[in-house]
Amino acid sequence: MKPDLYDFSHLRPDANRARGYTGRYASWRSPDIQTEPQEDNTTDTHSNAHWIARSQEAKNNPVYALHLIDNHTPHQSAITMLRESYRHLSRYTTRKMEAVCSGWELLDGEDKNLEAFNYSLRTDDANGYQASLRAAGEKLEWYIEPLNREDIERLGSHHA
Repeated sequence: MKPDLYDFSHLRPDANRARGYTGRYASWRSPDIQTEPQEDNTTDTHSNAHWIARSQEAKNNPVYALHLIDNHTPHQSAITMLRESYRHLSRYTTRKMEAVCSGWELLDGEDKNLEAFNYSLRTDDANGYQASLRAAGEKLEWYIEPLNREDIERLGSHHA
């Protein structure tokens, strides 16, 4: 479902938009939200899995980050994909929600995530939503490599 259908912007595209809450529209189209990637001064001393695992995007979407690491996706494209994607659900959560939520297959990814989150809050995480995010976050920490000599020297040169 496109959010443009809800705000009727297609009727008058040249009109100025109000700056209040606009739902998903704000994250996709608002000029106030920075979509430019942060400056990344990484070198090849660490693996792609390390750079993915330590990014904020991976912490926001750990299930999808693990999927990208397992598929050996380069870290630049993986971080971009994580930034542009909704939060993915674990297989267990998806199966549980298919069983308990009528109309589950009609929801888009973002609405599925919201419904799974709400169901988890109402039922003390019976669908494993929070447990899967916590487990995926812990698994991501395994991919973070310790600092090496070059990292320590780089930190020293920034603070000197």
